Amino acid sequence: MSETTVRPVRSVSGIVEAPPDKSISHRAAIFAALAQGPSRIENFLASADCLATMQAVRDLGVVVEEKGPGVYEVQGKGPAGLRNPTKPLDLGNSGTGTRLLAGLIAGQPIEAT
Repeated sequence: MSETTVRPVRSVSGIVEAPPDKSISHRAAIFAALAQGPSRIENFLASADCLATMQAVRDLGVVVEEKGPGVYEVQGKGPAGLRNPTKPLDLGNSGTGTRLLAGLIAGQPIEAT
């Protein structure tokens, strides 16, 4: 049996390419909102659930621009950059979006319904 040593790194960068996927799309929108600066999401699944999560990210003050089918540029606000939405967040029928955003918002200095 060979031995492998894993060492910590200071940062991670690169490109991850995945097929359109509901679970990944929700998380990509949220992670991009929390990142500092621009993120490009490709192969975003344009389902009602995922689009509701992307709209909720916008409603939390994050600039999101659709660049093409399934391609979004998200201007991340950083870990503490979200703002109070001006209206209740509407996640439609998306349990995943609701659970993920509830967890995110609970750790932020904002209020949202």
